[in-house]
Amino acid sequence: FISCTVNIICALVFNSLLNMATIALVTADIGKLRADLEKFRTGDHGSIDKATTDVIYNSSYQLLTRAIVPMYDALKAGRGDEYVQLSNQPRRELRRNFTAAIEQYNTEIDKLIRDDKQQITWWVDTCRNVLIATLVIGLLIVFLTDRYLVRYLVKPLECIQAHLQILADGKLQTRIMDMGKNCAGKLVPFIQDMQDNWVRTVSDIRSSSHEIYRSAGEIAAGNTDLSSRTEEQASALEQTAASMEDCGNYLRSFRKLH
Repeated sequence: FISCTVNIICALVFNSLLNMATIALVTADIGKLRADLEKFRTGDHGSIDKATTDVIYNSSYQLLTRAIVPMYDALKAGRGDEYVQLSNQPRRELRRNFTAAIEQYNTEIDKLIRDDKQQITWWVDTCRNVLIATLVIGLLIVFLTDRYLVRYLVKPLECIQAHLQILADGKLQTRIMDMGKNCAGKLVPFIQDMQDNWVRTVSDIRSSSHEIYRSAGEIAAGNTDLSSRTEEQASALEQTAASMEDCGNYLRSFRKLH
């Protein structure tokens, strides 16, 4: 912007006639250029080196105060020779200094843009790598979690299910294997206690059954003995009845004789 303004002012100063409208326009442009230079000096230039901005400000200020303003004053006063002398020697040298400062400023900006691009590229690559690493770690965690659940939950539960099926088949003496301190393994002591209680209950039932069977045998033997005795007593009664009948017949025969 400053370079464009300087070019406009130089063109106006060189080509303008001495009339009031042109003088007023050039005066306004010079005042605006002074304000822009002050704004540039006090403004925030971010990461640009202060020495670079100082070079631009100083070269612009010297071009304004040592070339443009004196040329304007000479043209305004009608001093043509002084105007030509100022436009040939001081202005060209100061313009070269100003152009070199602008080029240095642009070089500094290009360097900052390249640095920013490199920084942005680094951040993009870093974020991409972090996301890829996070995805890989997540997949690894899912895989390890699946293997852990299969080993310490699914397989132990299958073993418990198989052992309960063995118990349901009546094989109460089969012992369940130890499964450690995992969630399923904590059920093993309770299952074993339950199995031991079942074994004791079945043993007690078997003992009671044997005792009942023995007692039933004794009762059956007593009933058999009682039946034998009853039959013997019935036979004895029959014999007694027969003897009594014989005695009765004898008595009746004896009465008939007398």
